Amino acid sequence: MITNFEDLTCDLTYEERKIFLPFICTLLEDHEGKDRAITNKRIRQLLENQNLKITGVRVRKIINIIRNKDIVPCLVSSRRGYYVSRNKDEIDRCIQSLTERCRAIWQVAESLKRQKQEMP
Repeated sequence: MITNFEDLTCDLTYEERKIFLPFICTLLEDHEGKDRAITNKRIRQLLENQNLKITGVRVRKIINIIRNKDIVPCLVSSRRGYYVSRNKDEIDRCIQSLTERCRAIWQVAESLKRQKQEMP
């Protein structure tokens, strides 16, 4: 869980593990190549068509688990959405993007630490 976001980043519920995760895995496995990318919004629409409601945050949580547990290998993301890539350059670009986003967040944390120390 992430501090200050516990309600959004808590462990998966039983329903999320047994219903949403397998559904999303199957869906993502069918989206190979950037031309077949699928957005978070589209994933939620397809779930809603099955009378299953989920938030965008929880979809991201499930996708995070899918990626970290290697359930759907080489699942990358771009502005177009999520897709399985077999292209090493695309995978490298995704890694670079994730690394740059981490760096930007780290810089904010470091700035806040400095600002806190400068407080009277």
